[in-house]
This record gives sequence, C-alpha cells and structure tokens, in this order.
Amino acid sequence: MNEPKRPDFWKPLLGALGGAIVLWALWGLLGVRLVAEYWAWVKPDIVGTVDMAVLGQTGDLFGGINSLFAAFAFAGVALAAFYQYETWKLQVEETQMARAEHIQQSFEPLFFKLLERFESVNEQARRAFDRNWEYVVNQGYRAYRSTGAENDPLGSEPRREVLAAFVEVYEEAHSTFGPYFRSLYQIFKFISNSKLTQDQKILYANIARSNLSEVEVTMLGFNCLTGLGKDFVRYIEAYGLLKHLKHRDASEIFRSYYSPAAFLSSRRRLEYWRTEGKAHKPHFLIDRQQKNK
Repeated sequence: MNEPKRPDFWKPLLGALGGAIVLWALWGLLGVRLVAEYWAWVKPDIVGTVDMAVLGQTGDLFGGINSLFAAFAFAGVALAAFYQYETWKLQVEETQMARAEHIQQSFEPLFFKLLERFESVNEQARRAFDRNWEYVVNQGYRAYRSTGAENDPLGSEPRREVLAAFVEVYEEAHSTFGPYFRSLYQIFKFISNSKLTQDQKILYANIARSNLSEVEVTMLGFNCLTGLGKDFVRYIEAYGLLKHLKHRDASEIFRSYYSPAAFLSSRRRLEYWRTEGKAHKPHFLIDRQQKNK
C-alpha cells in the first residue's frame, strides 16, 4: 500500500509568522524614523528638527501598519487551517486504504477456497456437458429459426422451444447439473455481495470466469434462460461471462436474450453503462463512494 505524502505545513507557517515579526520590528525601529527624516529634509520650514514628537506624529500617521500585521495574522491562521484540512484528508485516505486492504485480505482465502471446491466436485457435470452440449445447441438453434424466436425473443412459446433440448438434458442429469450451477452461482454471488470495489469485483469475476470452458459457458447460458437460473442472469451481464463464446449458433441465440454487456470486455462494459446502458448498471457494481455522492 502506498504511503500518502504528509504535508509539512510547519515550515511555511513559521516562515510567514517570522516574516511578519521582522517587518513589524523593522518598521518600529527604522521605518518611522526614515519617513520622518525624509519629510524633515523635504519641508524643513514645516517639520523642523526631527524629535520624538515628530516621530510620534509620523508613527500615528502610519498606524495603519497594524492592519497589515492583522492581515498577516489572518493569513497565518488560514494557512494553518488549510494544512490541517489537508492532513485530515490524508488521514481519511489512509483509513480507507487500510480498510480496503483488510476487506481484500479477508475476501481472498474464502474466494479461492470456493473455487477449489468447485473444481473438485464438478467433474461429473463437465463430462455430462461435453456429451450433450452440441445436441442442446443444434436443437435450440433449429427451434430458434423455425419458431420465429429470432424475431420474437420475448415470446414465451418460441423461447420454450429453444430451451426444450436443454431442459430435457437437465432433467435427465439434474443430480449433477443442479449442484454445478448452484455452486457457480454462489461464487459470483459471493463476489457481488462483498465490500470490494467495482474494479476488484470485476477482477475476481474474471478469475472465476477463466476456469470455465466454452462448453460450460454455453450450458450456463441456456440454464440461465430457464426459470431455474434466472437469478444468475444479472451476473452473466454484469461480468461479461459470454464475451469469449465462439460458437456462432449459441452466440446468435444468446444475443437475443441477454444484454449487450454480457458480450463485452470490462472496459467496454463500463463505457456501455456510462452511455446507452446507464440505467442498467448492476447495483452491486456501484462503489460505495459513488453512492454517497
């Protein structure tokens, strides 16, 4: 963690006060006398010999110097208050940085433990995916074209036909499919519900996404279009889980049902949410600092 630079405000403050004192002393010792002697030389018939009375009158004439010193004093107080404010801001930043580091250190062990467990218990589901995914995509794409789902993606009947092959496969292997999707859902839910920053959440979601093959992502995409996986849709779109999907038919189907954010890189998703998708940015990706603004 980078250490914030602390403001060294005593030097300029002491310099300002020292300068004011020196000016005050020089004026009292030399300034009044020099002014009086100058006027005595210019107007000898009026001023006469320089004595303490003349110096006193001249000093009274320029008594406004006290206002100058008062201004210096005010500047010194203002300078001190400014640097005190800067010091307070640095303290707040240090506290926030320490808190963020603590949150991340608390998050990481459990996150990687969840990933490790996910990898170890879902090999059977992956084998089932490999056996069935081409059938699911081919049948789904055929229904997507023949039922008019491409023109009416919100229609319930065409959508049901597109998902029929996946539902068939899921029901035959629900004892392996169900735990797989639930375990994966808990990983992304854990990331999203954490107190990490937006960038940190995207980073850890990318790490989790990197453990998924294209076959797994394809089956995940179909699962989330059913009622069983509807809660996962927000995470697919928030973290761009379909970005690396290369299968043309599956990609065409999913683009009718998912937000464009599901297919974009992290940088382009953020740009999308700043422009046309502004109203659709997931609430769990809005930093707490932004919420308080």
